Amino acid sequence: MNKLLAMRCFAAVAELGSFSAAARRLGRSKASVSRQVAELEASFDAQLLLRTTRRVSLTETGQACLVRCRELLAALDDLENAVRGREAALGGMLRVAGPQTFAELHLGGAIDAFMRLHPALELELSLTDGYVDLVRDACDVAIRIGALEDSSLVARRLATSRILCCAAPGYLGRHGCPATPAALADHVLVVDTNFRQPSWRFLVDGRSEMVRARGRIQVNSAVFVREQLLAGAGVGLVPEFIVADAVASGALAALPFECEPRELGIHAVYPRRRHLARRVRAFVDFLVAWFAADGPGARVNAARGQRQGSSRADIST
Repeated sequence: MNKLLAMRCFAAVAELGSFSAAARRLGRSKASVSRQVAELEASFDAQLLLRTTRRVSLTETGQACLVRCRELLAALDDLENAVRGREAALGGMLRVAGPQTFAELHLGGAIDAFMRLHPALELELSLTDGYVDLVRDACDVAIRIGALEDSSLVARRLATSRILCCAAPGYLGRHGCPATPAALADHVLVVDTNFRQPSWRFLVDGRSEMVRARGRIQVNSAVFVREQLLAGAGVGLVPEFIVADAVASGALAALPFECEPRELGIHAVYPRRRHLARRVRAFVDFLVAWFAADGPGARVNAARGQRQGSSRADIST
């Protein structure tokens, strides 16, 4: 039994959720991949995968095993590259997850520049505003916005963004401009359910004040909230990087309320591993440098990340 090959087969099946897909990636037959995984389970005397006619999923033991297998395989890949004199070449598959709107607005330029620097690298980008479990979902890096909850992950801050309370001038003309956060109770609220708190929080005279966010419209999309606000549907809380252009043009008005938290942290997170793949470390280092190009503590707005000038394309890893 070739245990390294078996681990590669197991990792591919776990990441893709399919023996057929793993076989295509590895250039082997489905029967060969199935046999390798079965032999690995036999050698560990443990069931790593749950197999049904529709899908393949990890057991609890399989999840723990996948983490260690990926560490070992990444270390082996790095060793092979170093021995072959290919220290500067990054290869393999990099799996990244990120919030859809933020990625569409701000990651395109960074990813384009990074992939140009490393032509042997492949990237799989998964965009979702839902929570991504890096181990369960076999993801190398995730971009997260807001408070970080999982202390087992390594987090690198990329940038920050304020939260703005906005409405269209037309709506405010019809319904009046609320003078205080408490006055929002008398207004139509458009609520982004990606904010996990049931209340909107504001800082008033140095103290926290909460407004129950019972929105007439509730949706798990900040872009949809922005479009509803532009249509004059009501008042909403939206990250600055989504509405900065609309506020700057006057299409939306930012109410003079200080939202709490004052800023959202935007981080790249990845599992804490003894042997971290060089492509993961290089990608995160690149993102940190990319977003810091405008200076420390840079704030993300709607225009950020769209510039793809030579100065950014030349950021090294």
